[in-house]
Amino acid sequence: MSSGDADPMVKFPVALSPSLFTLTLIVIFCGPLLGKLLAGLVFGVSATDPLTLVAVGGLLALVTVVASWIPARRAMRVDPAVVLRAE
Repeated sequence: MSSGDADPMVKFPVALSPSLFTLTLIVIFCGPLLGKLLAGLVFGVSATDPLTLVAVGGLLALVTVVASWIPARRAMRVDPAVVLRAE
């Protein structure tokens, strides 16, 4: 059984993991800096408010998953032999 024969939903987490890893690095390194930069624009919320940071990180993760879902699903449905033959 080759990797092309596997169920697409089995391969989905592997196709999605680079996007989530990239998002995690962006949030970890740029989140606090952007929080301090934008603190003057949001009234009543501290730049280091843990609830806000977790909520924004979760929202960004959700957006990344949704934005990656369609291209990842489309890529998993393509037969690799057909693509290689076309090139």
